[in-house]
Amino acid sequence: MVLIARSGRQIEFAAGVLYEKAYVSPSNDLRALFWVDQNSIIGWVVGFTGWIGKTVQMHVANISATRYLPRALRDASFDWAFNYHNLDLVFVVVNSLNDASMNLTEKLGYKEKTRWENMHDDGGDLVLKEMYKKDCRWIKH
Repeated sequence: MVLIARSGRQIEFAAGVLYEKAYVSPSNDLRALFWVDQNSIIGWVVGFTGWIGKTVQMHVANISATRYLPRALRDASFDWAFNYHNLDLVFVVVNSLNDASMNLTEKLGYKEKTRWENMHDDGGDLVLKEMYKKDCRWIKH
C-alpha cells in the first residue's frame, strides 16, 4: 500500500532512510511516499526535493528484502509528481558506479541528460537523468 508521509515524524523517518540508503542530504522541502506491506512494515521510500518551478528531484530507497520497486509505488510516485503537483520534469542524480540505481532509472524510463566524469563518490561519474511528463509511461495523461 502507498502512503504519503504527512506528519513531521513520518518526514523525519523518510529523511533518515533517504540519507542512510541514498545519501540524500536533509532538506526542508522533502516530501515522501512510503510502500507499506501487509504487516504495516515500510519497505520503500520515494522522496522528492528541490522543487523548482515545474521540476523536482526524485530519490528512491529500498529498506526491505524485496528487490523490485512495487508497481503501485512506481505508478503513484510519478502520478503524484506529474499529475497531483502538475510538474513537467522529474530528474535524478546517480553515481555511475551504482549499477542498481543506473539500471532502475533506465528501466523506469529516465534518459541521461549529462554526465560529469569522476564527480561522484568513489570516482564515479555524476549522472543527471531526466523524465518529462509527456514521456512517462507510468501515468495517465
